[in-house]
Amino acid sequence: MARTRNRACTGFYGRKENAMVSVSGWISLLIVLVIIGVVIWLVDFIVRTLPVPDPIGRIIRVVAMVIGVLIAVLLILQSVGLVAPGTVITPT
Repeated sequence: MARTRNRACTGFYGRKENAMVSVSGWISLLIVLVIIGVVIWLVDFIVRTLPVPDPIGRIIRVVAMVIGVLIAVLLILQSVGLVAPGTVITPT
C-alpha cells in the first residue's frame, strides 16, 4: 500500500520534484493563457472599433487568432512535457 502511495506522488517523469512544481506550472500556464486571451480580445476589439476595411480587418483578426492559438498549443505541449522549452518546431 505504501508503494502505491509513493508512486502516486511522483510526477510525470517519476521524480518527486516534478510533482511539486506541477501546481505552480499549471497556475503559470493558466495566467499566460488568460493574458493571451486578453491580448487577442484587445486586438479584435481595436480592429472592430477602428474603421478598417473589411478584408484587412478580417485578415488582422485571423492572424492574431492563429498566432495566439499556436502560442497556447506550444505552451500546453511544454507543460505536458512533449516539447522541450525553447524548442523551435520546424517542418521537416
